[in-house]
Amino acid sequence: MSQQRTAGAFPGPDTPCPGPVRRILLYALCLAGLWLASSVPCRASHIPTEGSMAEQVGEIMRRYFHADPLPGSPANAEDQERLKTFYRRRDFQPAWIRGEGLAPEAVLLADALHRAGEQGLDPETYRLADILQRLPSAEAEPLAELDLLLSSAFLTFSRDLLSGRKETKNADPKWFLESDRIDHLAAMERALPPHSLGKLLDGLTPEDPGYFRLQESLARYRAIAGRGGWPSLPNGPLLKRGAAGPAVALLRQRLAMTGDLAHGGDTDGEFDAELEKAVRHFQGRHGFKVDGIVGPVTRAALNIPVEGRIDQILLNLERRRWMPRDLGRRYLLVNMAGFELKAVEDGRAVLRMRVIVGRAARSTPAFSESMTYMVFNPFWNIPTSIAVRDVLPKILQDPEFLARQKIRVFSDWSRHAEELDPNAIDWTGLDANNFPFKLRQDPGPENPLGQIKFMLPNRFAVYLHDTPHRQLFDATERTFSSGCIRLEKPLDLAEYVLDGDPAWPREAIATTLESGEHRAVSLPEPITVYLVYWTAWVDEDGTLQFRKDVYERDDLLQAALQNANGPAGSNPAGP
Repeated sequence: MSQQRTAGAFPGPDTPCPGPVRRILLYALCLAGLWLASSVPCRASHIPTEGSMAEQVGEIMRRYFHADPLPGSPANAEDQERLKTFYRRRDFQPAWIRGEGLAPEAVLLADALHRAGEQGLDPETYRLADILQRLPSAEAEPLAELDLLLSSAFLTFSRDLLSGRKETKNADPKWFLESDRIDHLAAMERALPPHSLGKLLDGLTPEDPGYFRLQESLARYRAIAGRGGWPSLPNGPLLKRGAAGPAVALLRQRLAMTGDLAHGGDTDGEFDAELEKAVRHFQGRHGFKVDGIVGPVTRAALNIPVEGRIDQILLNLERRRWMPRDLGRRYLLVNMAGFELKAVEDGRAVLRMRVIVGRAARSTPAFSESMTYMVFNPFWNIPTSIAVRDVLPKILQDPEFLARQKIRVFSDWSRHAEELDPNAIDWTGLDANNFPFKLRQDPGPENPLGQIKFMLPNRFAVYLHDTPHRQLFDATERTFSSGCIRLEKPLDLAEYVLDGDPAWPREAIATTLESGEHRAVSLPEPITVYLVYWTAWVDEDGTLQFRKDVYERDDLLQAALQNANGPAGSNPAGP
């Protein structure tokens, strides 16, 4: 996949000349000494000799490094220092000028920056216009400026590809997943020898198939936007099977544009079985109740402009870049916005189930941790925050609440804490700043953890577990927990993570659960759990999914991206 991407990025002898950017790149390739069947003539006589070019550019580079800020570098002071370190190591010699002029890598990088939009990145963040203006030059001063611009662009672009925009990292205070890290200066030095840059850029781009599927969707939706977008449905009554008229004709056109309807079909606007199936498909991939009827919720989603959906795709491409590159051969992934858990093996989902996540006021964080063991018929050690917020008011209202719920009170959270008589405690004097006790609920039908708890020790006290409140899985938006993940099919997940342990077939798990015995069981092999927040993704079958931003994190990220593409992406002091 990555080899194909590199080949398509580099103009070959038969590459057409679609516009001024490509003409500049072809001309620069010609100056770099590469053979191209191009209509742009080479003017090698204008290129200085190697010695004179090196001397002229080197002297200019030395002069640049007495400037503060460094001309052509990012406004970010940290990146300026990195670039200064890079050029000091080179004794201020140019990095992208070699031999008779431009190194081929300079043009390859410029072309990659030109296509940054395919990754959901803004090419002008990397000062592409300034680069293209200087790219065909054969004079020392513009080439020195170009060298700094390219180095600065590589430093920023490579980091953006590998781990997301630097300016967006604080946009989601509940995101704790760590992307990969590299020494970008060292990577730039490794990339400069011939034939290394393309391989490096390919390695920085996420290899996640879901990332590439989102890229394809971005291109498709931008093409729709380029044709004027899709029509909006006017306000009116419910649209369902048997209806007819102009609104139904618009609905048919709208669903055909996004592939929910295979073709436009009848032009007389009849709501037939085929259109009902298309509406159901649209509802399913947006997480709505699937009934084939266009009511207010479905109509509102249909009327979101294509530009809004493009923005949503861009946000989730950015989130994908925040992920580790290698998720492992086998892992669990919980998408909180999609209310779903899936077990993945070799890139394929082998188990899926609905989940319940934290409500907005206690939203579940995004992080990863290794699951190492599970507990059958668990106790619930009630977190102090929940004990104070939720349990204490009920104790004050009902003295028998603890006994009825089989909740025990212990003197503290130490291993040898003493169990206390709840009737001997003055509950009225307790609050968040004064609550030394540990509350523990015994296993049983009232225990909110249900019969199975999956342990992945983490600083957020978030884990996966069963629930006695099965009716909540019927809701389309399942934000009901205090932060933990409640599972629709805990027995199926237990069987999956214990696969390979002959002592725990499904029948043995079910027998233990029925016995009520409290028992901890180590997994035969630890499995990593990723908790993510994706409001747009593409399934393995190519279906583009959108979900409501239940935690209102998209707006925060959108604002951060807009700020990052503003003044911070340019340097007025540059050449």
